[in-house]
Amino acid sequence: MTESPPPLVRNEKTPGSPAERSLVDDVHQLFDDGKTYVEAELAYQSTRAQFVVDHLSQAALKGLLGAVFLVIALITLSVGAVLALDSLVGIWLAIGIVVLFWTLAAGLLFLRMLRGFRQIKDAMGASEKEKKQKDEG
Repeated sequence: MTESPPPLVRNEKTPGSPAERSLVDDVHQLFDDGKTYVEAELAYQSTRAQFVVDHLSQAALKGLLGAVFLVIALITLSVGAVLALDSLVGIWLAIGIVVLFWTLAAGLLFLRMLRGFRQIKDAMGASEKEKKQKDEG
C-alpha cells in the first residue's frame, strides 16, 4: 500500500494530523511564531531600556545631591573659619561637626551613585555574557 504525499493546500478531505498538514499551514504557523518572537523581543528590550533610564536618573540625582552637599560643606567651612578668627572659644568644634556631617552625607550619596552605575553595568554585562555563552555553545 503506497501513501500519497501530503497536499500543498488543505482541502475539506484532508485530516488534521501533522503528517497530512499542508505546506501553507506550516508557513502560516512559522510566520505566527516569528511574529510572537519579535513581540517578545521588543517587550524585553523596552523593559531593559526602562531599567537603564530609571537607574541612570536615580544615580545622577544622587550624584548631584552629593555635589550640592559638598559645596555646602565648603561654604560652612569658609564661614566657620571666618567666625573662628573672631572668637576661638568652642567654634572649631561646631565647625568640625557641621563639615563632618556634610562630608559624610556627600560621601554616602556618591557611594550610592556608584552602586547605581554598577547595577547598570552588571545588568548590561549579564546580557553580554549570555550572548558569549550562546556563541560558544
